[in-house]
Amino acid sequence: MLSVAAWSQQVFINEIHYDNTGADADEGVEIVGPAGTNLTGYSLIAYNGNGGTPYATVNLTGVLSDQSNGMGTAFFAMTGLQNGAPDGVALYDGSTVLQFLSYEGTFSAVGGVADGMTSTDIGVSQTSTTPVGVSLQLTGEGALYTDFTWVAGDRSYDQINVGQSFGGVTDTTGQEPVDTVVVVTSGTVFINEIHYDNAGADSGEGVELAGTAGLDLTGYILTLYNGNGGSSYGSQNLSGVFADQQAGYGTLFFPVAGLQNGSPDGVALIDPEGNVLEFLSYEGAFTAVGGAADGILSTDVVVAETSSTPEGFSLQLTGVGSVSSDFVWAEAAAATYDTVNTGQTFVSPDPIVFVNEIHYDNASSDVDEAIEVAGTAGTDLSGWSLVLYNGNGGAVYHTAALSGVLPNQDNGYGTLGFAIGGIQNGSPDGVALVDDEGHVWEFLSYEGAFVAVGGPADGMMSTDIGVTETSSTPVGFSLQLIGAGSESADFEWSTPVAQTQGAVNAGQSFGGVIVEPPVLSDTVTVAQARGLSVGTEVVVKVTLTATDQLGGPAYAQDSTAGIAIFDYQVHDDGLYTIGDQLWITAELGSFSNQIQLVNVDTVVWVGHEEVDPTVVSLADLSTVEGQLITIEGVSFDSPTGLLYPNSNYAISDGTATAELRIDADVDLVGRLVPGDTGTVTGVLGRYQTVLQLLPRYVADMPGAMEFTPGGSEVPFENTFDVTTWNMEFFGTEITGYGPSDVSLQKENAIAVLENLHADIVAVQEVSEEALLDSVVSVLPHHAFVCSQVYSYSFEAPNPSDPFPVQKLCFIYDTTSVRLLSERVVFEDFYTAARTGQITDLDDHPGSSGAQSFWSSGRLPYMMTAEVTVSGVTKEVTLVNIHAKSGASANDQARKTYDLGVLKDTLDAAYADQNVILLGDYNDDVDESIGGGPSTYAALVNDTTYAVATSSLSTAGLRSYLFADNMIDHITLSDGLFGDVISGSENTFIPFQLVENYANTTSDHLPVSVRFDFVEPMQLTLETSAIDLYYGYEPLSQSRMTVAVEGGMAPYTYLWNTGETVEELSIAPQESMTYWVSVTDGRGQVVSDSVEVLVTDVACGRYDEKVELCWRGRSLCVSEHAVTYLLEKGASLGACDVEDLPYVDKVFIGPNPFLRYFSIFMEANKPFVMNVVLRNQSGEIIKNEKLDVPSGYSCHPFSLSYAPRGMYFIELINEATGEVEKSERLYKWR
Repeated sequence: MLSVAAWSQQVFINEIHYDNTGADADEGVEIVGPAGTNLTGYSLIAYNGNGGTPYATVNLTGVLSDQSNGMGTAFFAMTGLQNGAPDGVALYDGSTVLQFLSYEGTFSAVGGVADGMTSTDIGVSQTSTTPVGVSLQLTGEGALYTDFTWVAGDRSYDQINVGQSFGGVTDTTGQEPVDTVVVVTSGTVFINEIHYDNAGADSGEGVELAGTAGLDLTGYILTLYNGNGGSSYGSQNLSGVFADQQAGYGTLFFPVAGLQNGSPDGVALIDPEGNVLEFLSYEGAFTAVGGAADGILSTDVVVAETSSTPEGFSLQLTGVGSVSSDFVWAEAAAATYDTVNTGQTFVSPDPIVFVNEIHYDNASSDVDEAIEVAGTAGTDLSGWSLVLYNGNGGAVYHTAALSGVLPNQDNGYGTLGFAIGGIQNGSPDGVALVDDEGHVWEFLSYEGAFVAVGGPADGMMSTDIGVTETSSTPVGFSLQLIGAGSESADFEWSTPVAQTQGAVNAGQSFGGVIVEPPVLSDTVTVAQARGLSVGTEVVVKVTLTATDQLGGPAYAQDSTAGIAIFDYQVHDDGLYTIGDQLWITAELGSFSNQIQLVNVDTVVWVGHEEVDPTVVSLADLSTVEGQLITIEGVSFDSPTGLLYPNSNYAISDGTATAELRIDADVDLVGRLVPGDTGTVTGVLGRYQTVLQLLPRYVADMPGAMEFTPGGSEVPFENTFDVTTWNMEFFGTEITGYGPSDVSLQKENAIAVLENLHADIVAVQEVSEEALLDSVVSVLPHHAFVCSQVYSYSFEAPNPSDPFPVQKLCFIYDTTSVRLLSERVVFEDFYTAARTGQITDLDDHPGSSGAQSFWSSGRLPYMMTAEVTVSGVTKEVTLVNIHAKSGASANDQARKTYDLGVLKDTLDAAYADQNVILLGDYNDDVDESIGGGPSTYAALVNDTTYAVATSSLSTAGLRSYLFADNMIDHITLSDGLFGDVISGSENTFIPFQLVENYANTTSDHLPVSVRFDFVEPMQLTLETSAIDLYYGYEPLSQSRMTVAVEGGMAPYTYLWNTGETVEELSIAPQESMTYWVSVTDGRGQVVSDSVEVLVTDVACGRYDEKVELCWRGRSLCVSEHAVTYLLEKGASLGACDVEDLPYVDKVFIGPNPFLRYFSIFMEANKPFVMNVVLRNQSGEIIKNEKLDVPSGYSCHPFSLSYAPRGMYFIELINEATGEVEKSERLYKWR
């Protein structure tokens, strides 16, 4: 067993050869390290001792095998390794220099990864007389570099050196080592092959495991389970070590005599710690009882053996990958015990990626310049980049970001080409392949080698690929790796040949068939190809306008026309991107009158260019079939509802009408139908005689906005959520009914139910209750109940014409729902009517009279439960229905009759209960699917009920995917009206959650409504005053108090001032808005605000006084005088002089006067002035009102009748009460 300490050993240099007699041969460096070490990212950098600079870099690849006691070696050729006095080499792991060794002396590195480091002289050397075949190598026994000594000896590339031992017996023979197995204590292991049944007496029964090479299975156990009861009936202790059979993986078969024959049975794989790694079953699923797998639901492998399975056959995993989930179980085939299965390819979980093809120069102007990357299928290149370096100076001149996933084109390997315009023409130039963490995987150059300056490859010496292109290289050629293997070092660079970007190179094999490129001289235009007969083989050069967006076909075009391409070699996920240019050899085909390319023989990536859509009108569609187009001014004939998968929509643009189709694979599914006129882009396909515009993604139809259901902002834990969902023949295996893959339907159902967050789900069309049990058992704290009464359940099944059971069931969350009772409505009543014991249903409009009631016995199913949410408990009665289907007059009559009987029952017996009537109504509630009034009109028109989901019908939504109607609904009785969350009704949109939902899961969408039993929280913000006066303390402060009703205690408060109190005291210096946010005990938040107006009345030198307005004049007075003046009619704050009239100047004269005097004034605006004249005794002898104009004015007065003497005059501003002038007057005579 390999210890942890062994795994922590440093990888180090084990052997060096740089000089020998004659021309130096086989120069290079050998690395040694723990078996299993992946050298990807490591590099050897050769340094020149004369100056200390790097002069060559070799990027390492591969995984060290186990050659001796858990250690292994790998040799790397370094042609041109300099001959010393001194020179050296650094071993770099991508982040750290592990060693910097030298021979024939020491020196300091200048530049590169070892910059500033001083080398360690190994103490031995080679000369020009060293025999060919001799190297410098480590010898001795130990585990670390320092345990060994450098000596000269016969070279032992890719082997443990002679005289070297890593804890075992020292090899002194110089013989090839015997292959051994790396023994490891952890890794991947899974069940890979099963055989349990065959024709005649069962033979060769057993289970094969696959896993990481070197994994010791000591302590692992296979436990056998009986599906009848779920208990264990046997176990087998395992042993042995996986050999490396392919890409670091191996297999081991374990005979198990008496392996039971299913219906169902299973086997669990248990690790040494007792963990269940897998629990598989065949011929059905079941839950284990007892043993390590106790309570675990098995995973059915789906395929099975029978008593007619040929002897020597087995069930096996097939596909490409490195873990169990990467593969699929195949039908019984010839057994492959202890070997990799037929149709199975293991690939390293650590990706292998390298540059596979380069094109940078050709005759005339360079075209289609590109670099291809090859590697392990499934490797996601997102975040990777190709960094181009200028050999003149070594700097970066361009970085190309990579994307896409490497496809499986050949034995678990694939390629992706990347068009990069302006790749420099060498002498030299280069490219670094850099991963998403910035590690350099390769640094290649052409027309010479150089050292990178800056960028991710800074200081690294490039590896010259040794072949070049020139200005006479033919257009369409490139430099490519050829040969057979699995990593870059296995191949050789070829001189220019016809380029194969995006495909396995001509003359290259990863273990499969070597691909040859098409004969380009046979190329025709797309327009020519469309005119040829079906079955004709053609070669076209096209640019892709749709790749995997539609799930097939792809679309492409050239300058003459467009065409569909239906072949997974083109439209499989992640293979190509829009704009990729391809040479394609294929046959001309036709599907539903659409001309397309099929049976693709060869695909060659040749470049990339952006494609601009052609702007056309709908009237001109016939001229652009197969092409990428844009239509402007598009409006939808029905601009409501959502975009549903595989659905057609009528559109117009003022020139014509046409059909727009939403494919099930596009990300537009589930978005809102555009309500406004806008632009739509897409490829133009055909179905029979109809041209269809196919948008590819959201950007093609920017007017399609995201749909957000109401009530989605309320946390689910605070609400009671109810859903109805027709699961479409859930679990049936009767051909022609429901999805064909029952296991996938089950997994998708789990995903949907987990995301519904519903407390109760009423489901219809449950055909296999055991499968529903396996679904519910995966959902924490959930249970279910099912009706055992369904259509024709009173009759025995008809084996000659089987029809699936369609049960009604309730799935509920036991943490919020307590089941009180469940029953079938009308069960006894229906039996009595059907058998003629009573005549109550004799007038049923169905062809079978009473028997036709509720679709011949698919009776409503009732559940009564206590529901507790946020501490509030309510009793709720739910009635699950699945009404008669169909839109004929008789179908409508039957539904109307059935509902009438049910409604009468609910009205009579459940009027005082909280009733929810939900299910597959098989009719809409706004108008019938058969035309005319809805069959649920009696329910809709009764004010004691409310169809909570009727708004979805009005909005143009649908619950049945293949018709434009809402036929699944939820109706409430009046006791629940106040609890339903307004706008919470919605259809669950699963299309981004479940791939191809309509064909793999159900033809109905779940429909939900949400309830809140807690009274909504209402907030009132009360304040003692909102008009405050800064500078006058009695009126400068206020209190704000929060009054809360509803919600759930405790409440927390947060003011915008930062305080968290219920009552807030304030004394602001300026006007401001105060708001408070209140959160109740379940997270509901409400807010309110009040604007407080502040008048600054502080005045005086030190703001110690108070400013008032008194009779139109602003006064600054002591605070002690304020109360008196306010009582007399003054107001706090300065007067608004712009609104009140006043006199700037006033003069009375002459004074003294004889008979007349005049009043001269200048006013800011017109006003009335009271003139009061008194004699010496104080008697008023004259009281007049003067209309004073704006500006200057003169007002004469006559007192000729008055005796001489002294008089008193007052001029009073009638608007303000202010005395504008008070003066003594003297009359002479």
